[in-house]
Amino acid sequence: IESTAMSHLCEGLSSTLRVLNLSGSILGTEGTRHLATVLRGSHALTDLDLGGCGIKGTSMSHLCEGLSTLSTLRVLNLSYSSLGTEETRHLVIALKGSTTLSRLLLQVCNIDGTALPHLLEGISTIPTLSVLDLCGNSLGSEGARHLAQLLKNSCSLTELSLWDCDLGGNADVTRLL
Repeated sequence: IESTAMSHLCEGLSSTLRVLNLSGSILGTEGTRHLATVLRGSHALTDLDLGGCGIKGTSMSHLCEGLSTLSTLRVLNLSYSSLGTEETRHLVIALKGSTTLSRLLLQVCNIDGTALPHLLEGISTIPTLSVLDLCGNSLGSEGARHLAQLLKNSCSLTELSLWDCDLGGNADVTRLL
């Protein structure tokens, strides 16, 4: 979606919209900025699907500004975005203290063993999170250790997807399941 088209779309979005699926749309920095403005004015959005939108860098920062104001969000799909350490920190700040988020989908987001601890620390403060999908991220054996700690200590997760996460043969996670 071009920036101009995204601007027009966002102008028409209602504050009572419950589900927004923009999966596969290339939003760009300006488009993401427009979306963040809409999110700040939303009072009912429960499901936001941005899978395949390739959000990264400054765009992720803008998106997180909007996400931080959503008190009704239950499902967030950011699959195929680029979540390096800095972007992960923005996401954690935006989601911290959420009392409604139940599903977080982060497939193929370039999350590695460096970014993962930040993510896990943040999601450990979300008491309603039951589904975490990290498929396709290179978490490594250090990531497996961090996941094992999350599962052991304070976790409401009922579903954890780790397909193709290059856990390095570390059995720490599987011993806890």
